[in-house]
Amino acid sequence: MLVLTERALAARSLLEPTAWLVLEQLALQADVIDSQAVAEQSVRTIAESVGRSKDAVARALRQLVAVGLIDRGESRHGFSGRFTGGHYVVDLRAAGLRLPAEPVAAPVAPTPILPTAPPAPSTPLDFAVDPATTRPV
Repeated sequence: MLVLTERALAARSLLEPTAWLVLEQLALQADVIDSQAVAEQSVRTIAESVGRSKDAVARALRQLVAVGLIDRGESRHGFSGRFTGGHYVVDLRAAGLRLPAEPVAAPVAPTPILPTAPPAPSTPLDFAVDPATTRPV
């Protein structure tokens, strides 16, 4: 879940609708690393998630980089030096987005209060006993 701040309206007005959709998707998939929202997503993965073509998503990513709402990074394999994929650092503050401080739990239905069973009828404890027969009188 994302929280929109007052800046979100201004940021959204700068963007094409697909760019805003991609920005939201990146923010939702991001992990907070060193106080930065980092999303390890490929263009194809994002395209599948938002239901747009990879070319439309690539254009949206370029627009987001151009306006400074995301930075694109590339990861390399430590041993071979080959590229292993990309990641995007989302500037949540500039975009007017905020991740909730704690995960939001789904609402829980209240537990109905069931009536308790009436107490069992009491038996008298104080009764007279005939000492000769030890039977109740």
